[in-house]
Amino acid sequence: MKVVIVAYCFGDPGQHALIGVYKRGLRVALELCNSGHEVVMFCAGHSSYQDELTVLAKERICFIDFPVDMSVEEHDDNNKKLLLNLINDLSPDMVVIGEAPLAGTLLEYTLCAVELEIPVVFVDNAYYSGFADYFCEIYGPMADGIILTGLSSFHLNSPPDYLCQVPPFIRASPEKARNILNDNFGLNISKLVTVLAYDDRVEMLAESLLLKLNDPSLHVLFISQNPKKCKSRIRKLSVVYKDRILVVAPPIDDILFGFLELSKLAVGKCAFMQISECFALQTPFIGFYYEGFFNIDSLPDECLEFVQATSNTDADNATVATAAKFLNINHAEMKKVHNGGIGALEESVLYLESFIHSGRKSTNGVCDNPDFTTKHVVNTVKSLYPFHSVNIYLLRSMLIRKLQERDIYVIVCGFIIDGEKIFYRFWGSIFKSKEEAVESFRNACMPGSNRHPLYFSNDDKIVIEKYSGQKGLPPCICV
Repeated sequence: MKVVIVAYCFGDPGQHALIGVYKRGLRVALELCNSGHEVVMFCAGHSSYQDELTVLAKERICFIDFPVDMSVEEHDDNNKKLLLNLINDLSPDMVVIGEAPLAGTLLEYTLCAVELEIPVVFVDNAYYSGFADYFCEIYGPMADGIILTGLSSFHLNSPPDYLCQVPPFIRASPEKARNILNDNFGLNISKLVTVLAYDDRVEMLAESLLLKLNDPSLHVLFISQNPKKCKSRIRKLSVVYKDRILVVAPPIDDILFGFLELSKLAVGKCAFMQISECFALQTPFIGFYYEGFFNIDSLPDECLEFVQATSNTDADNATVATAAKFLNINHAEMKKVHNGGIGALEESVLYLESFIHSGRKSTNGVCDNPDFTTKHVVNTVKSLYPFHSVNIYLLRSMLIRKLQERDIYVIVCGFIIDGEKIFYRFWGSIFKSKEEAVESFRNACMPGSNRHPLYFSNDDKIVIEKYSGQKGLPPCICV
């Protein structure tokens, strides 16, 4: 089986880097390779981040750079053909999109794969209980399959057949991790604190917190992209903790997660994957919060007992008190959040392997969205081909923006005219009121609007127009 995986990675590795989608894609890719499959990866910004996992991946996975930046280019038929030809030449059995494709290259690769009738699977996090229902409602009408990784307390009891629910992508080796700790600390480690010091602010928060705890029973492990610089910056902490502190570069995954499994507390960035991975290993978490990014308040109440967020690098009294409490939590107390299962990679590959043979029957042909039905799209296509009968055999749609006055969908349609397969992409808007729908349609029809309206339904408050690329799309806000 040949699989294309699409992801992204950007930001300053020493500051606030966004690497979660990339690393999730790498873990799936390597597990596919281990099972004898061929993997090609497209990942914008992959060269900006390196650790042992990425080094291993680049020895086994074929990386191809994006030929065009679809997130900023005007829609151009030549760009579209270039991307379609590139994917078609690769001839994959499946395309795996590393996150909900709301914009940019993830969206364009999704639309191209659908148009080429290649099965598309979305991989994302389940952020809370009930999230899977919501995700399937929004993205199910576009995807052939969905893999959601999350804590067991977030899983649906009766998922749809195209949804694969797995725990976080973890493979831990506490034995290997313990051997490293024993070699450096000896055998008397009662309480380990692991600091995921991938950016400076987390490092500063951890140093402040540990100085204020000043607990002689603690051993501390800093995991840093630049161990030498990290050691020089935490000299004050080293004076206090002396031979109870160790700084290492990011190890391979099984050792990294082994460290976390052995830890009584983890300190890192408030990012969902870091938090959920620690929770899956039943380790409480103190996180530095970047404004506008993942907020722990979105977590269920049972999770909030084991996580604390702060936007200060100087640990306040509340953070210190919470950390002291977390250090005395029994791992078993966290089983109500996650039952301990961590076989996500194996489950995901089995799902992908079985999926390639059976597919998702409801989207092998027309997949009606309850809002954009075949009737709406047939009428749209008839405006383009008024003197032909229209036979739609493929219809996918997906909500990608929720605005105050309307919801915006992207639609992919495959139909047959005079025996020839033809594909079109459309923007579809469902308005909150008929008046807003009428006004938008009139504005779209005005000369110089740069819009191409094709269909209007006053009763359903729907406007469908020709897809014109992403440049005119409102800013991406997760829906």
